[in-house]
Amino acid sequence: MGAHIRTGMPQKSLIAGDSASVGRFFGTLALNAKVRAEILSWTPQPLAGVRMQFRGEVVVSRAVMNPVVRGCPKCLREDASRSQFETTDGMVMRGDWQFRHVSMCIQHASPLVPLWTAKRLAERYDYAAQLRRIGGSLLNGELDAPNGTITSYDKWVDSRLESGIDKTWLAAHSIDVAAQFCTLLGSELVRRGLAERCGATSIEARAVGFDVARRGPEAITETLELMSDLATGAHDELRKAFGHLYNWLAHTAAGDPRYDPFRDLMRKVVMDVWPLPAGTRMLGVILPVRNRH
Repeated sequence: MGAHIRTGMPQKSLIAGDSASVGRFFGTLALNAKVRAEILSWTPQPLAGVRMQFRGEVVVSRAVMNPVVRGCPKCLREDASRSQFETTDGMVMRGDWQFRHVSMCIQHASPLVPLWTAKRLAERYDYAAQLRRIGGSLLNGELDAPNGTITSYDKWVDSRLESGIDKTWLAAHSIDVAAQFCTLLGSELVRRGLAERCGATSIEARAVGFDVARRGPEAITETLELMSDLATGAHDELRKAFGHLYNWLAHTAAGDPRYDPFRDLMRKVVMDVWPLPAGTRMLGVILPVRNRH
């Protein structure tokens, strides 16, 4: 609605990413090419299949498109305090809140919370109307969540989204793939009480997985070997050893080749531990020979 009033352009076409409307919008605001590119990089752009372009990276659509819109009430309340007009007019939705693997507001050490849910895009991204609707709850602190702890994972994902800088081994992998692997690995390690033995410095699952994965293949392999010690024997024990991480790599994300490096690491550990016969399909590959007898 705000865009329609100020620019004379229908909001629906802007939300849909219509190139002509977006071009007119930028032209009206007299924004230069660099600023335009920065703004657009925070707006998920559809690619072939179920992929989106986001912050210069290719991610799966579900990583940035969700009916549940999240945010930090404390950020929005600070925006309102600086507004010269209606309080909600000054509220700004941050781009990183869209990425489902972001869970904390770095500035306030506060968890992101659901603000509203809408299946229709026009309704979901009508920020002006939605913020007015929940403005009272935002201002009185009703939606606030208890403060949490900012972990190494939170700092990593924030830095990578903001600047693209990643000095860890995970830099070679798409951000949604790296974040998902950290989450699944960490969840299994926490569930089994293995976080401390893996050198993790946090009890937060994502941070536990990140503390391992950031160090690269050797650390990941050692951790998978530690997990395999909990279950050896029949082929169906793989789920007992690796839990949801195995299910994700073997089934849920089986068609996503971006996970192949992680599948390769797990497959090597599996072949060294389990006596699988030649011809067994393991994590997308037919084993040519029996590796262990």
